[in-house]
Amino acid sequence: MKGLLIFSNDLRLENNVLVARAVSDCEELLCLWLPSPSYQRAQSYRKCFIDCSVGSLKKNLEELKQDLYCLKSLDSESLRKVRTHYPFQKVYFQNQVASEEVTQQMILQKFCAEVGVDFVALDQQYLVNPSELPFPREKMPFTFTEFRKKVEQQEVAPLLSQLRAQSEKPFPKKPLTPSRILEPAPGGQAPQIFYPSRDQALQRLKQYLWENHRIRTYKETRNGLLDWDDSSKISSALSQGILSPKEIYFEIKSYEKAHGSNESTYWLIFELLWRDYFKHFHWRYGNKIFRREGVLGFDHGVKELPNEETFMKWCRGETGDDFVDAHMVELNQTGWMSNRGRQNVASYLVHQLKQPWTWGAQYFEEVLVDYDVSSNWGNWLYLSGRGSDPRAREFNTRRQAEMYDPSGEYQKKWLPLKR
Repeated sequence: MKGLLIFSNDLRLENNVLVARAVSDCEELLCLWLPSPSYQRAQSYRKCFIDCSVGSLKKNLEELKQDLYCLKSLDSESLRKVRTHYPFQKVYFQNQVASEEVTQQMILQKFCAEVGVDFVALDQQYLVNPSELPFPREKMPFTFTEFRKKVEQQEVAPLLSQLRAQSEKPFPKKPLTPSRILEPAPGGQAPQIFYPSRDQALQRLKQYLWENHRIRTYKETRNGLLDWDDSSKISSALSQGILSPKEIYFEIKSYEKAHGSNESTYWLIFELLWRDYFKHFHWRYGNKIFRREGVLGFDHGVKELPNEETFMKWCRGETGDDFVDAHMVELNQTGWMSNRGRQNVASYLVHQLKQPWTWGAQYFEEVLVDYDVSSNWGNWLYLSGRGSDPRAREFNTRRQAEMYDPSGEYQKKWLPLKR
């Protein structure tokens, strides 16, 4: 059987149920990468990270005598052209959550129905998949606390590699013709500190848990601003599916079995549950999470004063608040910002500058190397009080600077005039 295996934000070969299914079904595979629409809006650091991650997957496939191509145009005509040269009988694609990616999935599904091709879509973006939830997905608890209390009692389904030994069947062979009708997948160089390859991401996870044992103090250090090991720094790999949440979860469980558990080892799992919550919440409320009024449909009486110049000063780190500006400069120069920083700059934009929260969420989409649509928009909703909790989170940035940067070293690092 000839198959079409389409990667999106699941850029790994191991513990990938879609890859395993395609390998099991097919004798020949055409492997494609389909960029999400948000990729077209990505600025330099995020785009570079994705390109490098895709290039790493391409290299891994080449080691298996395969190729990876880029499907830049997704429409019926383009798909028919591909199928004319390569008469595939099955299409494999990861189930999506966000509307733009769901639209891509629907285009693929409709085309397959029209030409009589089987369409296989599987879930693997979650720690607890939709079918494994202890309640109907459409009736999920509204608040995170309710969601967490129910879901964390649920046993996490084993990894694919825990269920069975690696198949001895060789990876399906590649077709001969597609190189003339498809573009090669991108590649490139990205800062290794963000772990764009599978090997780098696995090594980082091993280092953070088993070598440095920093997970034992994660809850206490996660708000740190200067020490790289204050937090795990694996969110970028997670955002592109280089690592799966289940892989991280079971690695933590192995660590706890060997070295004991504490509140910090649990807290990283707690963060994975937040990520799951935002994805299920996104599925439940759809495009409401992108609306200015949010899912609740009101604005708490906060009067917005949209001003492009004010917003751009925030983007450039020129607000006059050194704590906020230092974080924005770090973001613009690296593509990264701590969770503590994200909360503060978001609060400042919404509550001090009175700018639309959606503008900030859109800017984060463009620049964050670890951008995840559900987590990003869900967190902005939550902070602005337009998500599952009607209490808007407003931070006193001066007090926050005193707590988390008492010596001013972080601000001096990113603001030249402070040095």
